[in-house]
Amino acid sequence: MRIPPSSIIVSVRRAYVFGQGRDRYCSPEISVFNQASKSISIVMIAAEYTQTLNGVAKKVGNTHTRFNVDPGDTVVTGFYRLSTDTCDNITARASVSVCLWRDRSECHDRVVFSDSGQIPMQDTEAETTP
Repeated sequence: MRIPPSSIIVSVRRAYVFGQGRDRYCSPEISVFNQASKSISIVMIAAEYTQTLNGVAKKVGNTHTRFNVDPGDTVVTGFYRLSTDTCDNITARASVSVCLWRDRSECHDRVVFSDSGQIPMQDTEAETTP
């Protein structure tokens, strides 16, 4: 994937398994990297996670996360609980609910979802664009 300069990159680079026995669960760590020269006042990312095991895809959770990020910074948020005891074979379909620069102008068009990382992300809007 080629990422244009001045993008806002959203990824799940890591996911961790927490708990023991029947209490085990996968927790994705969502990060936002602001390559632009302007501060982000708010970016809200919605994601739906699906796990494919033995050829069967199953929805394992949703997240809705709010970030504000200065230029050149990366903000990481975790502590989500997906309904699976492993972080293997999970993908995320994601969308931008809100994205505003500090000057209150729209930044939605700068958001790029990364298909690399432990949990690849795919933009739900890109799926519907011909």
